[in-house]
Amino acid sequence: MYEAFFQLKQRPFAAAPQPERYFPAQSVEAAYHALARCVDRAEGPGILIGGAGTGKSLLLEMLARRFADRFSVAMLSSGSFSSRRELLQAILYELQLPYRGLDEGEMRLALFEHLNPNPDCPAGVLLLVDEAQRLAMRLLEERLAHVTTPMSLSIIGCVVNGPGEALFTDVGFTGGGKGAGMVYLAGRQDHKLDNVGMVDHIVQLVEARAAVIEAERDQALQAAE
Repeated sequence: MYEAFFQLKQRPFAAAPQPERYFPAQSVEAAYHALARCVDRAEGPGILIGGAGTGKSLLLEMLARRFADRFSVAMLSSGSFSSRRELLQAILYELQLPYRGLDEGEMRLALFEHLNPNPDCPAGVLLLVDEAQRLAMRLLEERLAHVTTPMSLSIIGCVVNGPGEALFTDVGFTGGGKGAGMVYLAGRQDHKLDNVGMVDHIVQLVEARAAVIEAERDQALQAAE
């Protein structure tokens, strides 16, 4: 209908993103270059936040094309994974690596082997996740598996209930809107934190808090001797 009425050569308003129809609007182009710099400089995870239909999926397609010659690109169309095993399966599938019949440990090893320098993966893997907010928070445990010090951690997006919960935790993060939230340390409000780089920062805070707890425990033991 659209093609005939408007004399178009192709059907408009396709459900899937079409990079060849990308329009570099000012805000979109700024986000695109910011994410590209994040990849170029190996600055860690980058987060793009925007309403439905604003072109987030299209930007991921643009990034995948831009870095396809440098990285093995794994682009996940959704973050709806309830376990690390499901996430690893999806990544290996996108990288066209075997995953059927492998347990979680074997899939990790397969991914690590692929990350070693080789002609198929010259600079590593670029992981792009659409709808990343759907990633289960339990996946954060992967980054904190090395911390064995008993402590409490709360991450609550609700600006109403989050602060009350954070008052009773060693490290807390509550949503605040506008792409940022509030960090609580030892039950006290400490500083604001942008959602970009949130995971890395929380891991650093947990490691630092664990070191403090361990030091305080050692001092108490020495004093008791």
